[in-house]
Order: sequence, then structure tokens, then C-alpha cells
Amino acid sequence: MDKKKLKKKVDDSDSSDLEQLLEISKKYKNRPRPEKQEIPILKKVKPPEPPPQPPQPTTLPQLSSFKKSESGAYKVPQHLHKNYPHAVRLYLGNLPDNVDKDHLHNYIRQQMESHGAVIDPGDPVIQVQLQPGQKYCFVQFRSIEETEAALQIDTSNYQGKQLKFKRVKDYEISPRIEGEREVPKIQPKEPAQKLFVCGLAPDTDNDALANILSEYGSLKSLNVVRDIKNVCKGFAFCEFETDLETQNCVNGLNNKVIGGRLLQVKKNAQLPTPTQDYIIDTITLGEQQAFESKLQQINQMKVSSVVVINNAVRIKNIEDDYEYNFIVKDLKKEIEKIGRLISMVVPRKKDGYSEGIGKVFVEFENEQFAKIAIILLQNKKYDGREIDISFYDPRLYADKQY
Repeated sequence: MDKKKLKKKVDDSDSSDLEQLLEISKKYKNRPRPEKQEIPILKKVKPPEPPPQPPQPTTLPQLSSFKKSESGAYKVPQHLHKNYPHAVRLYLGNLPDNVDKDHLHNYIRQQMESHGAVIDPGDPVIQVQLQPGQKYCFVQFRSIEETEAALQIDTSNYQGKQLKFKRVKDYEISPRIEGEREVPKIQPKEPAQKLFVCGLAPDTDNDALANILSEYGSLKSLNVVRDIKNVCKGFAFCEFETDLETQNCVNGLNNKVIGGRLLQVKKNAQLPTPTQDYIIDTITLGEQQAFESKLQQINQMKVSSVVVINNAVRIKNIEDDYEYNFIVKDLKKEIEKIGRLISMVVPRKKDGYSEGIGKVFVEFENEQFAKIAIILLQNKKYDGREIDISFYDPRLYADKQY
């Protein structure tokens, strides 16, 4: 094919293509167009607020910022007392078995109120920490002043047990602090009179008698008199919490027949009974009339806390060290059942004594115990020998003039 024909063919091809493009362009311009749509404008969204954070603990003010009392203790405001647990927490011991925590809590509160140890209205006890089976607990109070007041209540009685508050161990090693208010002054209770109960059966049981007496009030103490074989000799001493309960017992139990025995109950404030810590349980008292007769005789004597016992030991026996140690130990064991001893001396030649050999000198804690010893030991037998006992001048005893 020559060049002219080829060029013509190309030109014809270009012309048709152009027409097609024009036609397509025309159709595109005349095409239906969609309506304009508004584009939504996105609004700014606030991010969620963070959850509230727990309050951060505030730092306690330095103790040096508080004023000091004359004793050198820091005076802490009342609203900060709970931050010093060593000053508002006390130990309470000698609890009875199976103590109910709520019952004990209420008892402590009542004791505080009755002794005038409460400053503000409401319960002064915040918490009683008691574990099952324990004989002690920890009591937390709401203020330092009321804690100090509770320490003064040392005669409270709970279910036959003598309770006493003490400081916790960390108190001594912690800073000395005190409250800004005055510590309440404890109002002492008037002690109720002791009762003398006689006419008891030989097989009297302590718990059974306590249950009978408890029907008339809250029993504070009970001392049952027994012989060396643990047989009741027909006497007991008891004490209630209040005078009203004491009188109720006298009215209800005196001349009442229990177990086939006629009981007699009477008040006797002068009766030289032992303290609650010691129960006379090994030595015969004798009959009631004899006991009262001896008591009258003793009240006419010049009493002291020292007694001398004659005819209790054999001189030849105490010169032997083995016999001497055995006799002294045995005598002390028996006499301590009457009351607390300060000292006991059994003079013998081997120790350089020339006087008082064969005698036993006993110094009791007080005259009451000595009175009881005179009543209980007079004309009783020890090692087959009838002994004689009398008061001894405490000045001579102190000077070792036996």
C-alpha cells in the first residue's frame, strides 16, 4: 500500500474516534445529577470524667506542735485521740469462762457510768476485742480522759471474777500523751456488808451454794469453810455487789431449810473474813457459838499482824536440816491457806538463835489474817501436838527478839 492511501486511512480513523469522544462528552454533561446532600458536622464529645479517688490520708501533726503538760506529756485534742491507740486501749484480764462480748461491753459501760467515769453522752467504749476461749480482752475507749478514768476502776466484779484494767504493753515505749480535759474523778462505791452463812451440810458444793445465793443478786465473793478432808464444816462467808442485794439474801435465805438443814444468814461487818484471793478450805472452824465467842475474846486483845505458835515443832527435829526444811515448808503451806504471809521464822540453835527455839513466828499481810489464824489454829493439832497461838509484838519481831 502506498503512502497516500495509508495516510488517508489514518485520517479517516482519527475523525471517527473524535466524533465518538465528542458524543461521550455530550452524554456526560447531560447526565442526571443527584441532589446535593449535606455533610453532617461532627460535634466534639467531652471525655468521661475519671472516677472519684478515695481521700488521701492526712498526715498527723507532729507531737512537738502540741502543748506539754506539767508532767511532760503532750496534750492532744480530742478529735485526734483515736490516732493514738496506745493511749485509748486497755488490757482487761481474769475473765470468766464463756464470756459474751456484747454482755461484757455493756457491763464495762455500766461500770463506767456508775463510777462517774463518763465525760460525754453516749457509750465511752468503742470496741471490745475478745477471742473465743481467752481469759483476757482489749478494750478501746473513745477518749484518753475516759481511758485514764477506767484505770481507776479496780474493784469491778464480773460473774464472780475480780477484773482490773491495765495498760497495754506498747504504752511504755510510746510517746507520753494526755487529753486536754480533766480526767473524771472516780466515785467509790460503798462496800456492801459481808454475810455469815451457817448451817450448811457437810457435802455442800461451792457451785451449788453459789447458784442459791445468786438468786438474791450479783454474788461478789464466796468463801466456804472446809476441813483437811475437804468436808464443809457448815460455814461460809459471802458478799454481794450492793446493800440491797445483801438485805434481799438475809430476808430470803435466813431460817430457810435447804437439803434438810436450817440455814442462818446474818450481817457481821466486824467479822474477820479472808480476802477473796484466799478461801479457808483446810482448817476446822468449830461451831458457830464457839466461833463468835473466840471473836469476842480477840476483839478485847491487843491485836497485831504477827503471831507466835507454840508446841508446833519438836526441838530435836528442827536441828536436822532435812527435817527442818520439811517442817518449815509444810507449816508455810498450811498457814498460807489462811492468808498472805510476809515472812515466817522458826528459830533453831544451828542458825545462831538462843531464844524462841521451838516456836514459829508468822507475820501476816494484815491484822485480819492474824485474827483468822488465832481463831482457826487455837488448840488444833499439828503432828499430833496441840498447838497454842497468840499475837506477838511486831516491834520485837522486827528486831529479831524471839
